[in-house]
Amino acid sequence: MALLLRITFPGAFYHVTSRANERKAVFKSKRDLVKYLEYLESATIRYDAVIHSYCLMDNHYHLFLETPSGNLPRIMRHINGAYTTYFNAKRARSGHLFQGHYMVILVDKDARSRRMTRGHDWSLTITMRETFTPYSLPAFTGAFDLTPMFTGVTMAFHGGSL
Repeated sequence: MALLLRITFPGAFYHVTSRANERKAVFKSKRDLVKYLEYLESATIRYDAVIHSYCLMDNHYHLFLETPSGNLPRIMRHINGAYTTYFNAKRARSGHLFQGHYMVILVDKDARSRRMTRGHDWSLTITMRETFTPYSLPAFTGAFDLTPMFTGVTMAFHGGSL
């Protein structure tokens, strides 16, 4: 099956999501969550990505990001590739971690997209939390400052802190 053409341009906003193979957990511990966030941070430094908000579930993630340099494929190759390498090495496994290619939706820079980055007003987060089983990790959500750096991060781990 051929890849869909990705619309990329400088200053674009995207909602990106990717699910694990066989819907298995890809975030099995707090350390996994922290490591993934470290890869998000390195994407902001290396590829000029602006991560406005995120939601990490046990078997998939959602990112709301901006690409000032118009380089979404490089950003996602870094994030998914680095995390897959970490996860596989930690668990002595090999192969793909994520199912197919990441899904991406181009988001218009309107009031809704700005609202999504503030008080965790992401309706997807609410929907996903309701589908969780008692044995799965809780949602790990956060919003970043609207600056192109990783500093100023607000994270919640449902009643705890990292």
